[in-house]
Parts: sequence; structure tokens; C-alpha cells
Amino acid sequence: MADNIVKAFTELAPRYEKTMDRELRFMWGLPYRDFVNRLVQVAEVEEGSRILDIATGTAVIPLSIGAEVRDSVQVVGLDITPAMLRQGMRNVRRAPSTAHIDLVCGSAMSVSLADGVFDMVVCGLAMHHLNVARTLSEIGRVLTEDGRLNLGVVGVPLFWRSWWGEKIVVAGIRAFYRFTHGGPRAQAESDAFYNLHTGEEWRAILSASGFVDIEITEIPSRFRWGPNALFVKARLASPAQ
Repeated sequence: MADNIVKAFTELAPRYEKTMDRELRFMWGLPYRDFVNRLVQVAEVEEGSRILDIATGTAVIPLSIGAEVRDSVQVVGLDITPAMLRQGMRNVRRAPSTAHIDLVCGSAMSVSLADGVFDMVVCGLAMHHLNVARTLSEIGRVLTEDGRLNLGVVGVPLFWRSWWGEKIVVAGIRAFYRFTHGGPRAQAESDAFYNLHTGEEWRAILSASGFVDIEITEIPSRFRWGPNALFVKARLASPAQ
């Protein structure tokens, strides 16, 4: 699965932001930059925070955080695809932000960073490409006590949970991305279907992974049986809880 993701996003890196903008406008009527800005606003980043952005891609989220909170935050952007990080570094160098931003190549399912060092972990539109249980375990490890998690995820309607809905949607995803992007992205996105969750499933998954104070807001799809955008906030439970 990781190989498909690296291949897909290596090919996508030069046009990633334009592609995301087009796809999010189509699904939710929401420009990509507006999605990122909303995720950052929902996160309510505090001055002096140490933040990890998982699957940072072209570093749009760290730069948005830096623009919101300026030079009082430290952001580490983690991504498994070197081509995306190279584009992200170009974006960081060109930006006027004075926030302290570091980009690191690595897997969100085995984070090569110390325990308990981040006040917040953010992830935008990438959890469906990851093993959710392993990633949440790593997030819990690197967060400080009572650290916060903020996710922007693709939420699925119940129709996608039916056996015939699954067959139709997976076939549609594979055909659409094969036609528009080629084999690696088609494989990566069809594999990702099985990591997509409803809002209630996210509540249960996060609760089982040691998170509390879970809040979920939704932007509905423009289409009757289309996926929704979910903004998920949670806090790592302290040992006493």
C-alpha cells in the first residue's frame, strides 16, 4: 500500500494543490485553501504550540498555521513521499511566514520522533491512506498529556456500507482515477476506500484509541450519495481518565 501511495503522489506532486482544489470544489464546493484554513481555524492553535502535521504534502497546512499564529509556533511536517516534500520546501522558502517549519520524510505509522513532544497533531485528507489504528497509536505516543488531535477527513454515507454500494463505489473510484490520473493513483484511492469511516465510526475509533472530548462538524457532499467532509477534534485522555 505504501509503495502505491509514494508512486501516486510522486506523480501528483507538481500539480497537487491544483488537483486538490479541483476535486474538493467538485465534491464539496470548497476550494482546497478554504478547506485547509477551516481545519486550522477549527484547531484553535495556541501561541507557542509544537505541532506535527501528518502527511504534510506540499506544506500548505504548516504555512496556514504559520500565517494564523505567526512566529510563535513550531511545526513539523511529516510525509512519506520525497517529491511532495521537495515541493513543500519550495513553498516554505517562498512564503513570508516566520513560523518555524521543519519538513521530515517518514511514515505516520512509525514516526521517528520522540515521545510526548507535540501539543497538537493535525492531518488533512490523508487518514484514509494510512492504517488508522497504527497511526492513532503513534499520534498518542508523540502527543503531550492532554494533547490535541485535529483531522480533516473524508466521511462516508451509510450507502457506502452496503455490499452493493461498496462494489459500485470501489469500481467507480478505480475507473475515475485510472482515467484521470493513471494506475498508481487509481490503486491508492481504491485501496483507501476501506479506511474511510462515518462520523459515528470515527467517534468509536478515537474513543477506543484513548481520545476524549470528541467533536465532529460536517460539510455535506454536493451529491446525494457522495462523501462528506468531516472536521474532527479530540483530546488525548490523561492517565487519570
